[in-house]
Amino acid sequence: MVFEYTDENPGETINIGDKNAVLKRARRFYKELRLPFKAYHLDRYLVNHDGSVTVLFLEKFRSFLVYDNYLEITLTNKGITKVICSYKKTGSLEEDRISGKKLIDAYIVLIKNFDGVKNITITEIDIGFKKPSSKSDVKLMSLNLYWRVRLSDGREYYFNAADGERD
Repeated sequence: MVFEYTDENPGETINIGDKNAVLKRARRFYKELRLPFKAYHLDRYLVNHDGSVTVLFLEKFRSFLVYDNYLEITLTNKGITKVICSYKKTGSLEEDRISGKKLIDAYIVLIKNFDGVKNITITEIDIGFKKPSSKSDVKLMSLNLYWRVRLSDGREYYFNAADGERD
């Protein structure tokens, strides 16, 4: 499920200079939507160039952040102006849907793929469904779970969560 909503003239007033007020309104909106996320995590709070604020929530499933299951809310002083939501059913996050193999822990993937690599800083590790690189990959996108590893220089690497291989 993916949806996007835009309202250029919402009818409320929010002090977007007050981070607590922004987060309170965003969380209230999240609850009003009744999304299938059991728990969520505030992943990003961004003040945009135009003065608006964007808040990004990721689903938290057990101890995993699921990067494909998110709610992105943009607010101005007039209220919520844009919402983007993406949700894919993750299953148990214990085994791969295709092979039935147990998922490999992220730390094992890191040891396997980054052993001996020097001078990098890993800033984020999460799990989700890798975005397709071509139209032929679209079908596979919804089936395979991948660990996403982000580095401090902005690079992202994807590793199959069932076999640890880099994609």
